[in-house]
Amino acid sequence: MRATYLIVIVSVFFVSCQPDTSSDSFTEQEARVREATEAFAAEKTRLQTLRDSLQIRIAEDVALGMTEEKAAAVENALIQVQETVVRASEVHIVHQREVLALMRPGK
Repeated sequence: MRATYLIVIVSVFFVSCQPDTSSDSFTEQEARVREATEAFAAEKTRLQTLRDSLQIRIAEDVALGMTEEKAAAVENALIQVQETVVRASEVHIVHQREVLALMRPGK
């Protein structure tokens, strides 16, 4: 019985002596939020670039031998894919911010 009691006390002592990593993980989460925000901005910029250059890219595809309808379909599909990436990136930011809010000290 005494050995069990001693093991529990020693275990509690070692756990209490561990460095506080909550501030480290909070800082890491802040970095994740920044990275997610930067990625979202980059994806939005790419989407806008795709939209702005749509007619040019269609003309390039036609010059390579595609019909105009197929070229437009391909380029519009690329825009739709990028829109999906932007939405996923936005959801990712929201989730990262929620995790950060849950980690705030004093909450």
